Amino acid sequence: MSLRLEGTHSKTGKYRRSTAYDISFPTMPSFTKKPNEASLIQKCGNHDVLVLTYSTTSELWFENIPTGLPVRFTWTQNGISKNWYGYVSSISKVVASREEKTMELHCIGSSFPLKERANRVFTDKSIPEVVERLAMENGMSFVGDSHERRFPQLTIAGHSYWEWIQEQAHRIGYVAYVDSSTIYFRKLERVIQHRSTSVPILSMQEMGGTYGTGLLSRTLEYFKVMKGDYIEDGSSLRTQKLVAGINPITAEVHSASGSPQNANTRLRDSRVRPLFSEYRSDQVITNDKDGKAAAELLSFASAYNIPAKVRGQGDPRLHPYFPVIIQGTGKQTDGYWLVREITHTFQKQGTYTVDMVIVTDGVGPSENTFLRESDWDKVNRVNISEMLSQSSISSTTPDNSEPQIRKVTPTILPSQEGFAGSPALWTRTAFRSV
Repeated sequence: MSLRLEGTHSKTGKYRRSTAYDISFPTMPSFTKKPNEASLIQKCGNHDVLVLTYSTTSELWFENIPTGLPVRFTWTQNGISKNWYGYVSSISKVVASREEKTMELHCIGSSFPLKERANRVFTDKSIPEVVERLAMENGMSFVGDSHERRFPQLTIAGHSYWEWIQEQAHRIGYVAYVDSSTIYFRKLERVIQHRSTSVPILSMQEMGGTYGTGLLSRTLEYFKVMKGDYIEDGSSLRTQKLVAGINPITAEVHSASGSPQNANTRLRDSRVRPLFSEYRSDQVITNDKDGKAAAELLSFASAYNIPAKVRGQGDPRLHPYFPVIIQGTGKQTDGYWLVREITHTFQKQGTYTVDMVIVTDGVGPSENTFLRESDWDKVNRVNISEMLSQSSISSTTPDNSEPQIRKVTPTILPSQEGFAGSPALWTRTAFRSV
């Protein structure tokens, strides 16, 4: 099911970049109806949600499309392709006398199997090691950063696997997300580093330029920013992080602190000192080394506390935790930002737009590094000689393998395709990067 969108017009009469998208159901290939609209909703810490809206209803679909049906959504723009894998979660329909009859398919990303709730106990493991094991058990690849602290016991109780993974990531200052069918459990600074060589640019028309003189429409349509030193918007508070604990053997008291102002990796040149301190009761340390590492990671994750709402041209490279460049909004706000949540919207008539919440760690000029040039003429270029001199930069082995269905029962009856009865799971050859 492929839809090619070439040279579509924006509201200003300008041309947009061409986009093509394709939707397929590997275990139900006869379902080829094109949706009028597709919306992919991605938020930090949440499962991805794909909503497919159809302009007609069908009793056959409503009866036979089961929960757990594998779905693949692919979109391509300017030679850049992105694959999204997931499972049908639910189907809904609207039947009314005057309103248009519609049907929606709600799909959850490849993290869907991690909704499993079970009581588990792991002994003498680090948190990334447990996350890796959960990923492997559910047919997913794993990319993670090692963590020196090992726990005598880690318990999963009263949580789904996904909820536990997110809770533990927040606990040690990591981020956890799924891309394709791979789960990433990493330090935020590593994610920024490895995504800084191909950063999408959303730009308003330049100040002072003649409006309407370009062929292509501007890629940034709306930008609303909130500036403050202590913004409470549901994200991690920008505070000095304090952790403490007592060694149960020696009875020694250990404590450590970390400030987002002192993070090694930053997007902006300048940061202000945090106004408040925060004791993290979820962190109990037994030595100074663990305390220092925990405080630094927690403070770094809380540095990105200046939010903005954005609407613009879609780009397959936009994803939660990934960097994006904003231009044409002023000297204080132009530069590098991180995506916190995003909704990709594809219309049948040809438009591809994104609505996002993005965050950054300060205002003013962006910091110039070998991975992120503040000179916009050199964006997405890498200073190789400086990079090789940085011992802290790690490399990852890209996994370009195509996810495959791990188990498929030959379809005899539609009811046999359900996830509970005979699960068909997306899976990839497992690998690990540290």
